[in-house]
Amino acid sequence: MSLKQKTLLSFLAGAAIMAALSAFLYANFVEIRVETAFLEFTDTVRSKSLQLRRHEKNYLLYAPDTAGREATAIRAYLEELDAILAQVPRPGRGLAASLGPLVGATIIVYLRETLQILKHYNMLIYGLMLMVLMVFMPRGLVGTTRLLAARWRARADGQN
Repeated sequence: MSLKQKTLLSFLAGAAIMAALSAFLYANFVEIRVETAFLEFTDTVRSKSLQLRRHEKNYLLYAPDTAGREATAIRAYLEELDAILAQVPRPGRGLAASLGPLVGATIIVYLRETLQILKHYNMLIYGLMLMVLMVFMPRGLVGTTRLLAARWRARADGQN
C-alpha cells in the first residue's frame, strides 16, 4: 500500500469517526429535545389539573353564588386538557410497528452481503451508508416512506 493510499484511508477513517460522533451527538440532542417536550407537557397538564381542582372546589363550596362561572371555567379547562392530550404522539402498535425493524434488518443483511465484493472497503462504505441513513432519515425507511406518502396524499387532496 502506497503512502497516498494510507493517507487517504486514514483521512476516510477519521472522517467516518467524526461523522459517527456527530450522528451520536445529534441523536442525543433529539432525545433530549423529546424528553424536554414531554416534561413541558406534563408540567402543563399538572398546572391545568390543579386549576381544575381549584374550580371544582369552588363550585362545590360556593355552588349557589358562583355555580355558573365555575362551571364555565371547568368546561374551559377540560377543553384545554383535551386539546393538550390530542397533541401527544401515540406509538404504533401491532404488525405495523414491527414493519420498520423487519425492513431495516433485511436491508442491513443484504447490504452487508452485497458489499463483501469490496474486500477492504466494505465496512467503511457500509458504515457511511448507515450514518447517512441515520442523519437524513431519522424516522427510518418505513417512517420516511409513510411521511412522504402522507405529504403526497395531502398535496393531491389540496389540488382537488
